[in-house]
Amino acid sequence: MPACRSCLSDANFRTSGASLLDPLLRGRDDGCEMVEQRPGLAKVRGIPVHGTRRLELVALAPPRTLEWIRNADVISEGAERDERGDRTYYGSSSLILAVDDVGSSDLVSMVRALAADPHVRLHALRVARAEATSRATGAVGTMRADISLHPTPGGLEIVVDVSARVARAARVRV
Repeated sequence: MPACRSCLSDANFRTSGASLLDPLLRGRDDGCEMVEQRPGLAKVRGIPVHGTRRLELVALAPPRTLEWIRNADVISEGAERDERGDRTYYGSSSLILAVDDVGSSDLVSMVRALAADPHVRLHALRVARAEATSRATGAVGTMRADISLHPTPGGLEIVVDVSARVARAARVRV
């Protein structure tokens, strides 16, 4: 934030050379020269050895959630890319869960509960891995995934974005 040079101490502004703000101040006629205040230097402290994180987990009734996931409509897209000589699969799978027996007012709380249930996330990840395996040209290796849940008019949607290394298919000699 620019401040008036006459209002600052000598330590906070440059006393020699042209100011970067000179072109902006040429039209001023009040005699004040504006300078921009910058934060001072700070010494970097050591990197913390550990961190603390609180996580709330919820366990819903497994038969009910498994039924929702088994009956979900699955929409997937994805393709492989050649990166630095390795094949990498990038894709996205959407699971549309029809949770008709949950009221619309309870849907937001249901989304929060499902997002905190590791079993639901695991089953959604397994569905996304199966979809990736069906689209990839080789064996799918370790996957990285981002899972998000969103309420929809017909229920809720679980979106799983994945990336995974794909083993090159062995050549068959004829």
